[in-house]
Amino acid sequence: MFPKLLAVFILVPVVEFILFVTVGNRLGWPFTLLTIVVTGFVGAWLTKRQGLATLQKVQGSTQRGEMPADALIDGLMILIAGAVLLTPGFLTDAIGFAFLIPGFRSIAKRAVLAWAEKNVQIHTMGGGMPQPDHKGQTKRVPSRATRGYSSGESDVINVEAEVVDVPRD
Repeated sequence: MFPKLLAVFILVPVVEFILFVTVGNRLGWPFTLLTIVVTGFVGAWLTKRQGLATLQKVQGSTQRGEMPADALIDGLMILIAGAVLLTPGFLTDAIGFAFLIPGFRSIAKRAVLAWAEKNVQIHTMGGGMPQPDHKGQTKRVPSRATRGYSSGESDVINVEAEVVDVPRD
């Protein structure tokens, strides 16, 4: 992973420098600098607009009791878009603006989820999710791990506990 990151941190500035020089020679330096400033402002404005719209989607989903996974992934991609749009350069601007196009974002989202499905494993431990009982009172429903589930790699110790709030003086 480190060699790939190192390559990105070396190659991106080199490509940006080559693009600056090429565009500067063809269009002139004042227009090139103006383009970089304008794309930064336009990118920040678009990022803010789409970020707020995505935040409203997340809030709406959570109010309906739904998991806002799609909107959260969109929000992360919009955040990345904003970060690279504020970085001066033509390559980073192209990447940032691409992430602000909903169609491109959905393609990228499918690719990321396919990669994560193959490469990411999630192991949970803990007391499970709070759920109301038949009287409407919230209780903790144990997860597989706290029921004594063992993957064979390690033993799980099942402990019953109660959280007590202690008043502070």
